[in-house]
Amino acid sequence: SPPVHASHPHHSCSQELHLGRNKIGSLASGLSPLSSLRVLGLASNRLRSIEGVETAFELREIYADHNAIVSLQPYAARPTTLVTRTTQPTA
Repeated sequence: SPPVHASHPHHSCSQELHLGRNKIGSLASGLSPLSSLRVLGLASNRLRSIEGVETAFELREIYADHNAIVSLQPYAARPTTLVTRTTQPTA
């Protein structure tokens, strides 16, 4: 699955980035070029971790439902800035 690369110069001013349903398997290349990113939507991808988001220092909300995330490390050190949303099946 493709990694995320956030190196385009126009992306550095973005405050919200929605990457849902893109078959993303890794954020390992990091989000540091997105210096003002505050909201990151990663729903319905193939992520097993959110490693790489720690480089986006202004990040306040992450929406990562419908992934296979097994660890919130290394971002777990900032729990007050992490918003997680889990979708439960309805009966």
